[in-house]
Amino acid sequence: MGHFSWITKEGEPIYHKDSDEDLFTVYMHAPDGRRWEEKNYAGLGIFGGKDYWQLLAELNGYPSELDCRIIGMMIFYKDCSNPGELDPPLLDELKKRRDLITYPILTTKANWKGDFTISNEEDPKQGFGPLYDGPDTW
Repeated sequence: MGHFSWITKEGEPIYHKDSDEDLFTVYMHAPDGRRWEEKNYAGLGIFGGKDYWQLLAELNGYPSELDCRIIGMMIFYKDCSNPGELDPPLLDELKKRRDLITYPILTTKANWKGDFTISNEEDPKQGFGPLYDGPDTW
């Protein structure tokens, strides 16, 4: 599995423990006030024990008892192709909702308030740091 990383709302790339960069505390916020704190990000999309992709699916109406990681990724990337794991009615619902998305928000602040309809940007270097030029450099 590859790494997932984003830019915080404050503009900081979220480095992971496989990078050579200093780690910092990242908070993942939900619009209902829940918050997860991560001090040692592993690069897999999990903050404070909560999966970003699962939370994204839950915030958009998919039940938490489903394994919604793939649905969360489809929501984020607005990809409604069927990976073979979704029932057609679930896929149809995803297509209807793709422009009305609520996102988890990643910040450096424990008490962040703001817009949950604009996602964090992805880090093009996937949390490896400024010197990373892609897989060929490793």
